[in-house]
Amino acid sequence: MSANNLIRVARLAFVCLTATLLSGCAGGGGDDESGGSPQMTVNPPGTPAGGETGRSHDPLTFCNDYVVIDAAGNVAFPSIDRVGIPSGSGSLHLRHDAYSVPDRFIVKAGNNTIIDTGYRGDTSYADDLAASAARTRVITSPGSGSRQAAKASGPTQAVVEVWAPLEGTAWELTLTWVCPGTTGPGTSPSTGDNDDTRSTANRVSLPLPGRLAEISPAGDVDYYRFTLSSQRMVTINTRGPTDTRGQLQSSSGGGIESDDDSGGDQNFEIVRTLSAGTYYVRVSGYSSSTTGGYSLWISASSGGGGGGGGSRALRFEMTDNCNDGYAIRYRFHEQGSDRRLTGATWPSGSSYWTPSSGSTLYSGALSCEERGICYGAEEDRNNSAGYWGVGLDGDQTCSNCCYSCPSSGTRTVQVSLGC
Repeated sequence: MSANNLIRVARLAFVCLTATLLSGCAGGGGDDESGGSPQMTVNPPGTPAGGETGRSHDPLTFCNDYVVIDAAGNVAFPSIDRVGIPSGSGSLHLRHDAYSVPDRFIVKAGNNTIIDTGYRGDTSYADDLAASAARTRVITSPGSGSRQAAKASGPTQAVVEVWAPLEGTAWELTLTWVCPGTTGPGTSPSTGDNDDTRSTANRVSLPLPGRLAEISPAGDVDYYRFTLSSQRMVTINTRGPTDTRGQLQSSSGGGIESDDDSGGDQNFEIVRTLSAGTYYVRVSGYSSSTTGGYSLWISASSGGGGGGGGSRALRFEMTDNCNDGYAIRYRFHEQGSDRRLTGATWPSGSSYWTPSSGSTLYSGALSCEERGICYGAEEDRNNSAGYWGVGLDGDQTCSNCCYSCPSSGTRTVQVSLGC
């Protein structure tokens, strides 16, 4: 373990020891909803991910499986991210956004470079690039866009490198595995975007934790398709600087609900209880001239009661104030009338939500029909050093991580997690 990692583990242990002496770090269960910023409970330290070899991510295993990566947490220069991919032939689709300071995105499959965007971003930063003689100085703006390239049989790992002229630059990308003969999330810029109709909609699985996309050119629309196996309360929204409109459609294309600004910051949000079946989401700009990037989020909670009729729900806003470069995994657990966890979770099964490091998770409305809902979280890295709340698997105790169901309607709970 490096000296920096030893210092970090010691800092976490000191913070949690102090919290334990003063008020209890893990606590002993209960339903306390006191304020404050919950501190991470420290487990015996393991070996952190990252280091000179870069970050590793869960492998892409099925058609249109994808991973969202951003600048936070990278410790190497250039930043390096490694993603497992199927050994057969197919293609990798890269959607990137360099924001303002230009960045260069490179994707390698095995030893072969299959995508190299060159520097993309605002040309006002040309002097910053020119100061670095070792890097390409040509900016091929704009900063957002997409590329898709074929990958031959053999390699089982993709390496994504992002080069930046300045330390601390912000960027985001989505890497998608596209199987042969299937419709991926887009094509190369030369042939345009191919998700403009229901018949070519992006097929996504739930939960969808922030798929990066783009409205370009003006008048562009994007379609997404998802399927529910049973009744669920579904929350659909976009996030980002672009003014979006959203429409939820039935399997036949009939409009179910539309929205413009309910998600805040000119983003749409739709919350609806849906029966089992296939549904489509249509995303467009507010006007015919609107362009720009956005991320799409879709969550589905079990047992949704729908609007009205005395339905109750909790909506969590979990903010990562740990600021240590690692994202946080979240899972929410239903609490029964006897204060024990019932086994029902959001998302269901072994899934969890993992927004980018330092960001806020918006859970959507979680149907609350028992006593309450408890949150559980841990850092998104191998041998995680600690947890929050009841832990990701609901096998820990806490003193302030369970929240009572409202008597009616939806209650919003805001939690700030610290280290």
